[in-house]
Amino acid sequence: MLTGTGLSALSLAFGGVCVLVTVFPRRRVATRGLGAILGGTGGLAALAAALYVMTQLPGAATQDLRPIAILTPFTGFWGSGSGSAPDMRATLAWSAEWAWYAIVVAGVLLLLVAVMQGVTWWKTRSAMRASRDA
Repeated sequence: MLTGTGLSALSLAFGGVCVLVTVFPRRRVATRGLGAILGGTGGLAALAAALYVMTQLPGAATQDLRPIAILTPFTGFWGSGSGSAPDMRATLAWSAEWAWYAIVVAGVLLLLVAVMQGVTWWKTRSAMRASRDA
């Protein structure tokens, strides 16, 4: 099972290969289609990584930070809470950091690249068929 890190690395690999295929197409129609497939797969992996972390992190934090979680349970990906015991009081606030937002933006950008490459591939392929049929 892939974790958030694994999905992020997979997205990075697909995105890197997508950039290489997109930058050096050498006027081949197949490489544009491959760029669309790689960009789409990388974008979906990036968004899956963000969703995976968003759903799994609160439970993992509750298990890892058990003494604090007794006072203030982690109930979501974003939130705050406070609690007290006879000898201590805890107030916590938690949210996503820059890396989570970066992977969401990267996923959306890779999906946009995939759509643009797919449209370009389709138009080029249609034009080649039309010129061949004429």
